[in-house]
Amino acid sequence: MITAGVAALSKLAPALEDPDESLLPALKDLRHVSVKVATAVANAAREEGVSQVQQDEPWTEDDVSLHSLCTRSCRLLTTLTVATDPWSSMGSW
Repeated sequence: MITAGVAALSKLAPALEDPDESLLPALKDLRHVSVKVATAVANAAREEGVSQVQQDEPWTEDDVSLHSLCTRSCRLLTTLTVATDPWSSMGSW
């Protein structure tokens, strides 16, 4: 999986087009780069049989973006609920 992530990142190196450029993509491209790398790692995990999410077809960039968005949204909702609901920290009665 590490190799898949590194291979995906290496394909995005600006130095491939201009040898005077950086080996790493610009920070402004972080989301785009993250999705590319995450997709490669998710597919490697799937192929190696170690993925915690079972999926028959290879992951697409859209799948990874949507999964990431849902995960962030769920975390945000949980944080907002705990922060705004004084009863949530008391546990069940």
